[in-house]
Amino acid sequence: MEQPETEYRWYLEKVSVVRGGLKVKFVFLKQRLEDEALVLMTNALDMDVQAVLKYYERRWDIEVFYRDCKQCLGMGEYQLRRIDVGVTHLLLVFLAYTILKGIARGRMFQHILRGADSIGAMCESLKRFVALNLVALFKKRS
Repeated sequence: MEQPETEYRWYLEKVSVVRGGLKVKFVFLKQRLEDEALVLMTNALDMDVQAVLKYYERRWDIEVFYRDCKQCLGMGEYQLRRIDVGVTHLLLVFLAYTILKGIARGRMFQHILRGADSIGAMCESLKRFVALNLVALFKKRS
């Protein structure tokens, strides 16, 4: 899921105090007045709107990475008793993400992925492919 580059014509900055006494700046961005606003929050009170937006756009890929790892690759489901096991689990999740991204760029597995454009869709395509092949394998053996 890519965040589209957007030209925002309307914006509003509002400094406020949130729970815990932290001062933050909310930036409300709109393309048209009737649109819903994109709301960003920062603790960099002196940063102008364009800089806040630039940092948000840079972070977008990182946000997508963590969401995909938690929702699709099991990063958020693991309970650990030893830190070294947790580190190993995280490294395996990151490796799986890297492999899936590499597969998405290549042509070798396109017949399996069938146009999947996200990590979640790729995982579903791979699960379906494995399940169908396991069923076919068991039918041959029966």
